[in-house]
Amino acid sequence: MPLTSFAEKPHQIAPELDFEFRGGTPDVDEAAGVADQAMFELGLAGPDRDKNLKEARTDFTKLAGVGYDGLLHILPNRAVTSEHIIATAEGKRPEGVKPFYRFDDLWKPGTEENSYTVDELNDGPAGHAARLAIFSSIQTVYDPALHDLGMPFDSYEIDEFVVNPKNVPTQLEGLEADISAFEAYHKGYTLEELDHRAFAMLTLMDRIRGVETLSQGFMLIPKLGRRTVDGHSIVGRVGHPGGQLRFGVSNGYARQYDGVGRSMGLNEA
Repeated sequence: MPLTSFAEKPHQIAPELDFEFRGGTPDVDEAAGVADQAMFELGLAGPDRDKNLKEARTDFTKLAGVGYDGLLHILPNRAVTSEHIIATAEGKRPEGVKPFYRFDDLWKPGTEENSYTVDELNDGPAGHAARLAIFSSIQTVYDPALHDLGMPFDSYEIDEFVVNPKNVPTQLEGLEADISAFEAYHKGYTLEELDHRAFAMLTLMDRIRGVETLSQGFMLIPKLGRRTVDGHSIVGRVGHPGGQLRFGVSNGYARQYDGVGRSMGLNEA
């Protein structure tokens, strides 16, 4: 006699995942409203605000449904320059907060031979994309959008400059491992780093809200890579100390306050 209490077909058993993302459900309606206003401030609202809001809610709902907590936002397409996003965020800078700062030798195209280029700074999605900046599940005093705190950025070594003398796991390796594990498990979704353009957009959104973005800690930008500028090997780093929007630099050594971000999106392929 056959055993009928067991399932006829095997069900999928979730693998033990390597990444440490905080579970939760972001507030879709609140985020969609703020994101829509941010796009309006950027001059990207178009003629139908109701349709914009509906589309943002639809994609934000899909992202929130995966079960990770974080910051829902819209990442503008590559036709929208980083300078424009920053300038718009600065237009919402609270009274008493210092103006935008950048380390020109690295962040201003053409200042030095190895400064970031216009194309690199403006690289983004082909179309405006809904994204979720995922929070880390590791509790620290620093912003939850920062992952891999206390790890070296890479294993860079030249002459006497050794970032990772003990050859421990790096932030770049951690990001690569998370992307591989995440996309193998969450079909229909993508994972990538949280970059400087997203950071500027999150700053704009939070200034609309009246709160600070990344008020504790700094975020390194892997996609822009390590550069040798004015004889120093550095990595781009963004932050928001005291509410000020800052595009600065790091040497890439392990720091408890330097992390990298994770950004989840929908696979449109």
